[in-house]
Amino acid sequence: MLRKRLFCALAAAMLLSACSVTPERPPEREREYVTLTMPWIITTGKISNDFGLINEKLSELTREKIGVNVEILPVSFYANARDEILILKKQGKILDISFQKSEKNIPLDGLLPEYGDAILRALNEEQLSWGRVDGVQYYLPTCEDNTNSAGVAMRKDILEKHGIDISGVDSIEEVDEILELVHKYEPEMSMIMPLRANTTFFNRFFPWVSVNGSSFAYLDEDTDEIKSIFDTDEYHRYVTMFRKWHNRGYLPQEIMLQNIGAERYAATGRLFSFVCAAKPGIESELYISSGYRMEVMPIKKPIVIQTTATKMMWGVTAQSRHPVESIKLLNLLYGDAEIMNLLTYGIEGRHYIVTSDNTADYPGGVTPENSDYTPNVAWFAPNQALALLWDGYPKDLWEMTARFDSEARRSPLFSFNFDSSAVKDESRKVSEVILKYNQGFGTGYLDVEELLPKLIGEMKEAGVDKVLDQMNTQYKKWKRE
Repeated sequence: MLRKRLFCALAAAMLLSACSVTPERPPEREREYVTLTMPWIITTGKISNDFGLINEKLSELTREKIGVNVEILPVSFYANARDEILILKKQGKILDISFQKSEKNIPLDGLLPEYGDAILRALNEEQLSWGRVDGVQYYLPTCEDNTNSAGVAMRKDILEKHGIDISGVDSIEEVDEILELVHKYEPEMSMIMPLRANTTFFNRFFPWVSVNGSSFAYLDEDTDEIKSIFDTDEYHRYVTMFRKWHNRGYLPQEIMLQNIGAERYAATGRLFSFVCAAKPGIESELYISSGYRMEVMPIKKPIVIQTTATKMMWGVTAQSRHPVESIKLLNLLYGDAEIMNLLTYGIEGRHYIVTSDNTADYPGGVTPENSDYTPNVAWFAPNQALALLWDGYPKDLWEMTARFDSEARRSPLFSFNFDSSAVKDESRKVSEVILKYNQGFGTGYLDVEELLPKLIGEMKEAGVDKVLDQMNTQYKKWKRE
């Protein structure tokens, strides 16, 4: 009986199938993807020829991984990225994620537990705390060396040629002695320059505890007061030395004030030394970028300061119409090695190859000069530690970096934020005076004995004492709280 029922059911189904006509299914509509927009820094002064290819490949990966397209907007770091981003916004661009702490972002506390697992693995509690405002997580720092350091890179071949040993050298005065000696042997070479030609030696070498990155206000730890560096014997000593270097022709006068990096100029073979970071792997980094082996002598004790640790702060902007998709994209940037390799080095086989040692290198015939993708922005990426190490870097670079950061002292002003609103006019006038003199003193162009007293006098007329009083008032209140 059961078999009969099954047979009848089957026969009925076959009859129904034979008598009915199945309509053609309409073609599936192509899926529409949300497009997220984000800025990306370039440091080479121009947009690489293959930037569009990188963007296409990134969207291919993000469609596969989180179902979105991404539009990358290139901005120049050294030409003031903030201004370029403002221009993009005026042109109607809406950024979904950005890297500026000045950007108005949305709180991430409700999004991170569900969509930010890679972010929470990448950043420790101290790093996360740097991105909180009144206890709310608005920003995310990058996973890079967060320590402010300074050293002087010197060409190793020149040191060996003249039998000069720089081991144990750790002061700017000893640097001066070495420059004097090398200049006698290599009079045609430029002896030293800042990290970039249009900056000052103090941009990297700032031996005071700065107040929020101020170019003049520092904390005197002996008196626990905020003061002006221009009134210190140290400042007078350093700028006098820079003046001597200028007068002796140590600096490459033909490029000063131009937007040219020291590594790029060193690659010409005409520069002996320059100010740089003094961090793990720096010698390898400089060799790759300049083509010369360098010895780096530290001239400043490493310190974690707010402006260094928070110079790049990623987040989801308040303008974004897609906050969930945006935090998913940020999560990829902090946790996906394939995407980090793409943004850091380009397309495998075209812009870089993976060596047998599992490091990245240029393909045959490709150099930094002729590559169609050379962003040089690993330090800017949310999590550069995910990307392959470039050939020549120490295998334990990230372990050394983590140790370097953990052992560096924390600035006593790390979370202090000065509110200048009560002295807005005075602060503006003081900044204008500093702008007039800072470049000249910081590179030795100005006569110290004649013009430093003038600078100090103009600072007083501008209201620097009132600004410092306000800083100290807020600092004392901050300490009590």
